[in-house]
Parts: sequence; C-alpha cells; structure tokens
Amino acid sequence: MGNLTVKDEEHKSLSEMYCQAGNIAEQELSKYLSIMRMVCENAVAEGAMHANLVAFMEEARKLKGFIADITNPASNETNEFVNEIENADEYLYDA
Repeated sequence: MGNLTVKDEEHKSLSEMYCQAGNIAEQELSKYLSIMRMVCENAVAEGAMHANLVAFMEEARKLKGFIADITNPASNETNEFVNEIENADEYLYDA
C-alpha cells in the first residue's frame, strides 16, 4: 500500500487564495457599481436606458456579500481538510 502525504502549506496557500479572490472580487464589484452610479447620474440621467441601467445596478448590487458566501466556505473547507487528516492519522500528515 502506498503512502499518502498531505502538504499542508499547499492547502493553506489555496485557502488564502480563496479569501484573496473573494476580497478582490468584492472590491472590483464595488468599483463597478460606483462607475455605473456615475454613468447613471452624469451620462444617462433619464429615459429608458437610465431606467435599465438602474435596474441592472440593483441586480448587480445583490452580488455584494454573495461572493464571500462562496469563497469563505471554500477556504474553511480547505483548512478543515488538513485538520481532519491530521486528527485522523498523524503519520499521514507532512508538517
């Protein structure tokens, strides 16, 4: 039977990457919404196009926080995987 080695640094790195990706996506979404707000206020201040942009912004705004709902559990599960392996068998764990 072969040996299984779990390299915790790779999993920790992946976990951090999930968090960073979520933070970057949230920041970019905020920037995007700010730009769209400026377009609605200054460039397309009325009419059907304005109404459509406002409706689109309202839908896009719903994504705020949703990204973290995906990336945070992924990060936590990645960390938990290493912890479960360590608890199940210290010999399989590469510290």
